[in-house]
Amino acid sequence: AGLVNLGNTCFMNSVLQCLAHTPPLAEVALESQPGQFSAGQSDDSLSVTLAHIKKVLNQNTHHGQVAPRPLTNILKVINKRFKLGRQEDSHEYLRCLLDAMHETCLKPYKPTPPADLAATTVVNRIFGGKLRSRIECHGVDFESSTYEDFMDLSLEITRAPTLLRALQHFTAKEVLDGDNMYRCPKNKKMVKAVKQITIETAPNVLTIHLKRFQYGGVGSK
Repeated sequence: AGLVNLGNTCFMNSVLQCLAHTPPLAEVALESQPGQFSAGQSDDSLSVTLAHIKKVLNQNTHHGQVAPRPLTNILKVINKRFKLGRQEDSHEYLRCLLDAMHETCLKPYKPTPPADLAATTVVNRIFGGKLRSRIECHGVDFESSTYEDFMDLSLEITRAPTLLRALQHFTAKEVLDGDNMYRCPKNKKMVKAVKQITIETAPNVLTIHLKRFQYGGVGSK
């Protein structure tokens, strides 16, 4: 079913259509019971989103559209800076919505659960992955790796004719030298180093944000 524009809500509708047609999330929405993953309250972002997806998928496409009013009613819950009637950024809305849905799953746990338990939420099982940032110092026997959870990747496409090439640019090695040398924790000196970001754990559904614009000066993008 199509979605009604409730006043500059194109940014939200485009995201909701993508989520409704994400098979693992759609399956959860169709099979879940109210309150199964969260409290099921009116401002519960996960329950509201799952109910919307279920309504969209069950809607008879020959009889009109769906008005996503329950989602507009919780815009401030998703992000207090969002305002109905104002055009917002789709990517920012997606990130905030997924984060809010994930946090909703964790509300019953007091105190905040450890990372390994937090990783088992229905949202993280579908969209969650892990990045590895590795730095190797030249001339020094030092190498370090840090890890960061992610639910989407932002890829530059101004110099990438294909998605594969954009991913290759994202994971390419970066030489830290000259004014951008790395301060080595082992000898406390500025040294040449190589940094590389790779996908350590791939999500079940990889969400990619294509960065179409590049700002290089006055009047350019």
